[in-house]
Amino acid sequence: MATKKQERLEIINEQKGLSPLTGKPLENKRVETHHIKELWEGGSNFRSNKQALPISEHLAEHLLRSFDLGKNKDERVRELDIVLGRKHQLTREEKSDFSKVVFSFSGRKIHII
Repeated sequence: MATKKQERLEIINEQKGLSPLTGKPLENKRVETHHIKELWEGGSNFRSNKQALPISEHLAEHLLRSFDLGKNKDERVRELDIVLGRKHQLTREEKSDFSKVVFSFSGRKIHII
């Protein structure tokens, strides 16, 4: 059984070292594994349901999901809670990247401190 780090490296390799969200290189970034379909939404923990994203894009993806009016209020709050609970983990550069990703996908200007 592969460790989380090994699995993440395999996923990065499958993605050819690029973010599936922005197409930007993952090198020199703090990369995390993200569930494409969240477990609480019925997604699996299989590798086929995971993607590797820089932390800034990972949290941006959760914020973007919190904007989805197709989700119920509890689901949107859960997505927002993920971002608010982890925003302190971002460096200044990652916060800037986060804001750029959110803007590019939603047109909303977000500044996190």
